Amino acid sequence: MKQFFYCLLLFPLFLSAYYSQPDNPYVPIRVNSYPPLYYPPSCHWLSALSGLGKSLEIEDGSIWKIDQHGHEDVFYWRVNDPLVLTQNRDWFSSFEYRLVNQATGGSIAVNLFLGPILASQHTRFVSSIDITRGEVILTDSSRWIICPSDISLFHEWVLNDCILIGSNCGWEPSYDFILINSNTNDFVRARQF
Repeated sequence: MKQFFYCLLLFPLFLSAYYSQPDNPYVPIRVNSYPPLYYPPSCHWLSALSGLGKSLEIEDGSIWKIDQHGHEDVFYWRVNDPLVLTQNRDWFSSFEYRLVNQATGGSIAVNLFLGPILASQHTRFVSSIDITRGEVILTDSSRWIICPSDISLFHEWVLNDCILIGSNCGWEPSYDFILINSNTNDFVRARQF
């Protein structure tokens, strides 16, 4: 009877050793059951945070100055957390944008301090522009129609301006993105076509 219990105890060890051998054709193949993820063009990733929490860098190398009121949340953010850049709708704030961390739900008010690194693979530039039709094509081949209310700002744009894409949370909800021009330090609402 003792031998039977020893066999029961050792049988799982035997199975694990048998199935862990690389040349075993009966090893079950585990397939990742989750579909691959993709993010909208307005999604960015945290690359670095300054030691004092006064600024942060996103994947394209752009540096964003952080509002010091309520900035404590940023210390809980992690590298590669997905971030959405949008307008700051706080009244009486001198910060034009807001970064929303999609992993934690926290958000902070920010201003663009330094534009993206020109040689970064994540940096987008204006490759074609049609001021009269209000259309722009970026170097990633994305095509955008500019909101008619923002055409006056769009008239200042030129070829090779550096563009960051954000999400529109303000007026004109049919234009669900904002295109931030780091050369002119302004944004227009746009939709992709």
